[in-house]
Amino acid sequence: MYLRHDIIKKDGKSHTYWRLVRSVRVGKKVRQETVAQLGELDDKGRLRAKSFVRQLGGHIEEPSLFDIPLKKEVIQLRLNGIKLEQIRRFGYMWLGHKL
Repeated sequence: MYLRHDIIKKDGKSHTYWRLVRSVRVGKKVRQETVAQLGELDDKGRLRAKSFVRQLGGHIEEPSLFDIPLKKEVIQLRLNGIKLEQIRRFGYMWLGHKL
């Protein structure tokens, strides 16, 4: 489940209405189904709704829905100065985990 918003302009003002949505598979297609209409929410209301969704679903809804996106930092590397040590094959670890 996650939160979705709709922006509606009414009387020269824009209003943001929030709703709780979940994805439902119907045949081969995935459709979004509205669980609850939450109305207009301020910052505090959005945080409370976000924590409520986490409690219901047991996981974080959409990443960076209300959070400020992190700045991407570019780092230059000299590839001839990098070496790999203690390399393990991932397949063995995955198989051991599954068994």
